[in-house]
Amino acid sequence: MYSLNAVVKNKAGTLSEQVIMMSDELPSKKELAKLPRFSIAVYALRCAMRVQPLLTLCMKPTTEYKKTVVKLNNIYRFLIYDANATDIGGNAVAAAALDSAAATARAANDVTGIAAANVAAIAAAATINAYNGVDAANIASGTAADAETITAAAIIAADTITAADADTITAAARADYVGLLELDTEVTDASEFGPLGVLWHGSPPDWYIEVKERYEEIIAEWELEVGQGESKEGNLSGSANIKFSTSGDLSGIEQSRYEITIQVPVGEDDETAIKNATKLVTYIDELHKAKGGSGVKIDLLEIFESSDVLVPSSPEGS
Repeated sequence: MYSLNAVVKNKAGTLSEQVIMMSDELPSKKELAKLPRFSIAVYALRCAMRVQPLLTLCMKPTTEYKKTVVKLNNIYRFLIYDANATDIGGNAVAAAALDSAAATARAANDVTGIAAANVAAIAAAATINAYNGVDAANIASGTAADAETITAAAIIAADTITAADADTITAAARADYVGLLELDTEVTDASEFGPLGVLWHGSPPDWYIEVKERYEEIIAEWELEVGQGESKEGNLSGSANIKFSTSGDLSGIEQSRYEITIQVPVGEDDETAIKNATKLVTYIDELHKAKGGSGVKIDLLEIFESSDVLVPSSPEGS
């Protein structure tokens, strides 16, 4: 037994720091089955996120491999912020994630790439299982089996890590499970802005920091490479039935800073407002990249209250 400091949310929605006593083993299928089905999908996604950067370590990536890794990266961006994602066709996105992950596993030509791709495939399977079927008990049982397997596979995927780092993966997975159990509600946000907090529940291992930084660089390169000559309209994520349509080509637009004001419903709490604003910007980012742009990011996010009546500001000096 060991202790792990973890920040979780209680039922009232407030943050509280607790010292959680836990086993040094991965959550079992029986334990995972206690979670709501989308919470299990979130658990699986976060396990995949811990080894996803290994996908770009493939020594001799083919064009097809690059396409599948980029596609998987884009799909996961949707699922991470909303594992339910009903507003964008979550079932179709999950199916596309499974297709892409499986294709990546077939295309990988080295042990690390294959192992990481298999982890991504299992995570996608766990996610899609959360959408299918009618019997909630059967869904939870099947998804839990995938989620348990993916966590073990995540440790194997990072085949160059030390025993201490393997323990870190186990501890992070267990902390996710405890956090989801403590929340006692269905969770759909797997991001580090969500209720589970940072991915590693503390400082990430050195190997992750190194490969994650390189992953972002390589993904950006591959996005440019595989995007050349492809249609800018149609399905955003291959087999996912997500349509998009914009006017013009965004690739020639100079990098600029824009101020966007998002009006939220009266009574909506700050946490929900931030989550929805972040998700909206993520969608804009994906659309911008799909149209040939370089993407968008949030430099500053402010929340302010305003009156129901808009009052124009007076010019300086008046």
